[in-house]
Amino acid sequence: MGNRHTAKGDIKEDLKDVRKRLSESHVQVSGRYHVLPKRLEDDYALTPTELGSGFNGSVLLARCRVSGEKVAVKPFKLFGIAPAQRRLLRNEAEIFLSMDYPQVARLKDVYQDEMELRLVSECLDGGELFDRLATRRTFTERDAASAAYQMLLAVNYVHGKGVVHRDIKLENFLFDKKDGDHLKLIDFGFSRNGASGNEAVSKADFEAAEGHYSHALELLDSEGFAAEQNPLLRATLLCNRAHVRQQRGNWRRAVEDATAALAQLNPTDSSAPSQKLRVKALYRRGLALEQLGQKLRAFGDLNLALKLAPTNEGILVAARRIKEVTPSGVLDGKPCAVSWEPEHPYCTKDVLRIADSERFPGRLRGFTPLDSNPVVKFANGIGVAAFHADGGLAAIWPLGPAKLLPKQRERQDTGHVVPVPAPPELGDEYFSRPNMRPTDGIHVRYGLGGDLRWILNCRGQELHGLALRFEPEGFLKCGDCAVFCNGRLVEKWQESLLPDGYLGFVMGEVVVPVKKALAIGLSPCERRLCYENNVDVDAISPAELNQLPEGASPEVPRVVSGSARENREWWRPQVQVADPSKAYDKDCELDGHFAPIGPSSHSVEVRPFLKAGCSLPEPGETPLLNTRNPSKVNVPQKAEPKELPMYPGDLFAP
Repeated sequence: MGNRHTAKGDIKEDLKDVRKRLSESHVQVSGRYHVLPKRLEDDYALTPTELGSGFNGSVLLARCRVSGEKVAVKPFKLFGIAPAQRRLLRNEAEIFLSMDYPQVARLKDVYQDEMELRLVSECLDGGELFDRLATRRTFTERDAASAAYQMLLAVNYVHGKGVVHRDIKLENFLFDKKDGDHLKLIDFGFSRNGASGNEAVSKADFEAAEGHYSHALELLDSEGFAAEQNPLLRATLLCNRAHVRQQRGNWRRAVEDATAALAQLNPTDSSAPSQKLRVKALYRRGLALEQLGQKLRAFGDLNLALKLAPTNEGILVAARRIKEVTPSGVLDGKPCAVSWEPEHPYCTKDVLRIADSERFPGRLRGFTPLDSNPVVKFANGIGVAAFHADGGLAAIWPLGPAKLLPKQRERQDTGHVVPVPAPPELGDEYFSRPNMRPTDGIHVRYGLGGDLRWILNCRGQELHGLALRFEPEGFLKCGDCAVFCNGRLVEKWQESLLPDGYLGFVMGEVVVPVKKALAIGLSPCERRLCYENNVDVDAISPAELNQLPEGASPEVPRVVSGSARENREWWRPQVQVADPSKAYDKDCELDGHFAPIGPSSHSVEVRPFLKAGCSLPEPGETPLLNTRNPSKVNVPQKAEPKELPMYPGDLFAP
């Protein structure tokens, strides 16, 4: 490229010339918009040479009958267009006629007849910027800067006229002549005029933009594309789609996209692009949450964004707006306004000692199938689990009948006696205590720090209904949430699948009553969920853990025989979800009756995405939860959901 049009001094001189001609009213509009009986053929001679093609038709070469100057003619079909749309098209053509700028192709004349509207513009022989880049493969830094500078000048001028081009791409920037360097913007077929900013973009425009972003994300998810190598790209697309969905009023989907964008960003990455994306995602999620009425979460997001961008006026105004309309005390770190003071903090490591105490007569202490975490089942059928060697709360769930397992069993097919599988770190203790399988109902799972991690619906020893995963701050981790039917993934997560009042039901009927009975405090995630779902923690009574079901007697563990005839259906491993807090493969010295934290990787752990016939992880391999492409673990994709109970009637069914 040369330098004739790249120097800033030359461009400034061009701008001065444009301003002068505009001030002298030399930019004529009405005299260049022609209707019948005036025809294009009267002034220009059309040739069959095709210069290019676009959405609205082919662009033909023509010559002025007076001067012989070459021009480009582009037609717009008017047949079948309503009169109102014709008037709109004419108004836009008149606006384009008024444009006069060095980096915008000049529209010379417009001809309208009964069938079509034809635009006559200057002919640019230099070809597309796209073709030149494809030929050269690379630009020098000077040439690239010159091209980008001219493109931005054109876009800035068009936006300043209140027009949105809507089709900015390399193919729509042409050079004025071969081997020249002067770029001009063409093709206003998709453009819209009117107000500036978002007001100039119609609802259909945002709908189209959402489709484009969704398609781009699908390409990232396509097989063979290593999207994990560039998480910033995925985060950018998700963040932009969140903005588009906000403009369309789809607040829940905007929250999902912003949350997914944040999940793509590494919290320890302090680079400028990552921090800017984090601020943008937090800001957009905060605005969407505000519209959904979740003021506390919105204020928290905006505060985090302000810490990263303290001079951002828009974020500051939004945070002040929420604070002005929110009652005092709610945003001061006490979202639940709870007067109940538990005896133990939510992160206590004494869960097993608390549950396995004389306060709860009729309790049974044991294990669940192929899991080293100890569990305690209370008289009413509900149970709690503690992390092995850590002691923190691992789960709240209903437990089935207690059974004492033999160390050996007889195989049904061959009759051979084989050892019963058990976590190797437990040894004989696994067989000396009863084994109780989690049964139908709501399963609440926790991380090592006591934070709420999962809320699962199970039936028939399989996932059935919602599977929700939470971040410690109380937000849904949408990428890991899904809907299941009889253990099969039937739908990926979207927030519209969450029934109104469901989280309030889980908090008020399961979590808070059990934790009150154990005198264990609520985690920050649980406090936030209680506040957002209007759960009055002080008004909830502790669960009656010592109350036997009507007509029932204290349970005595049943001894299971190893004979194949007496035990036709042998126990399978319980359904578990892959959880980073339980992915341990450490060989450490035993401390008393404790073993390494969580089940070892040498134990069998069945995940909801692994069905019969699928391979289990090898020893030492950390399994990963993948809901974006479940076909990689051979999950049937066409399962017909028959029934998805979200509110199990009997949470403590034996």
